[in-house]
Amino acid sequence: MQSISGKLALKTSLDWPEIKDELKRMSKMLPAFSTDFYKIMIHLDKLLKDLGNLEIEVRCRKSVSATIACDAIVKQINDELKLIQKIHLMSILSR
Repeated sequence: MQSISGKLALKTSLDWPEIKDELKRMSKMLPAFSTDFYKIMIHLDKLLKDLGNLEIEVRCRKSVSATIACDAIVKQINDELKLIQKIHLMSILSR
C-alpha cells in the first residue's frame, strides 16, 4: 500500500486497514463528500470480506479457481481505489 502522495493499491486483504485509514483522511479533507466516501468504504469492506475468505481458501486448498477469483477481486478493488483517488483529486483542485 502506498499513501495518497502515490497510489493506493491493495495486494492482499492485510493491506486494507492502512488503505481504509487513508480513505478516512481523504474524506475528512472533503466534508461535502464524506457520506459518499462512507458508502464506498462499506462497499469495499464487503469486497474485502470476500477477498479474505478466498485468500483463506487459497492457503488451505491451493485452489486455482480461488486464486483467479482473488486476483479478480483485487483488480476490482484497485480499480475502485483509482476512481476514488481521481474523484478526490478533482474535488480538491476544483476548490
